[in-house]
Parts: sequence; structure tokens; C-alpha cells
Amino acid sequence: MPITNYNSLSFTDIIFEGRNKSYGAYELRNSYNQTMGKALVRAVVIFALLFAVPIGINKLVSHYFPAVKTTLVDIGTTDFDNVQDQPYTPEPPKPEQPPQQSGGKTVKSGLIVVSSTGVDTLPQIDSIA
Repeated sequence: MPITNYNSLSFTDIIFEGRNKSYGAYELRNSYNQTMGKALVRAVVIFALLFAVPIGINKLVSHYFPAVKTTLVDIGTTDFDNVQDQPYTPEPPKPEQPPQQSGGKTVKSGLIVVSSTGVDTLPQIDSIA
């Protein structure tokens, strides 16, 4: 049995010792740190662009849109320590009144019968008004 110095080997070399290294898993484990580093850099760049692009656009086009002047209004405060508890009493229901008739003109609509030969009665606009 050969004697191997495990102090000089990486963790991946120890795992794949005596196994098939050509099918891809060995290479994936060796390049993992580089792949994660690239992914982290890309994610940071995209995240920075998500904040930088709107700010840059705002700086470029802000002279086209004047700032809106706002005014703060003090609406006062309420002292909730001095509020007294009062029981809730609902208002009595109001009696319902029938709808009032308006004095305007009303138009009686006639029944329009549609048959296979055509329309029997069709009111004219002059007769309605």
C-alpha cells in the first residue's frame, strides 16, 4: 500500500483519490471557488446598477421637470389622556319616505312587436318629446 502525504493534497484530491476524475465532478469541485467568485461579482454589479441607473437618469433629466413646491400644514394634536369613555348609542332609524314625484314630463313607452315581416309599431322621435 503506497504511503501518501495528505498534508499537501486538497480536500477534492483526497475525495477523488483512486476514483474516475474525468467524468466532470472533479473539475466542478476544483472550479467551484472561481465560479462563486464570478457570480458574486456579477450579482454586486447588477445590484449596484439597479440603484445607480435611476439616480443617474434623475440627474440627467431633472432640469426638464421643475421641482414641486410643497408646504407643510400643522393640523394640531389630540391629547388622548383626557379622552373620556362614553358608551356608544346608535342613532334611531329615520322613517322611510316614499320617493317624491317630479313634475316633469313622462313618456309612455309602447310595446314594439318585431315579427318576421318587420316592425309593427315604431314610435317617432317627435311623438316622444
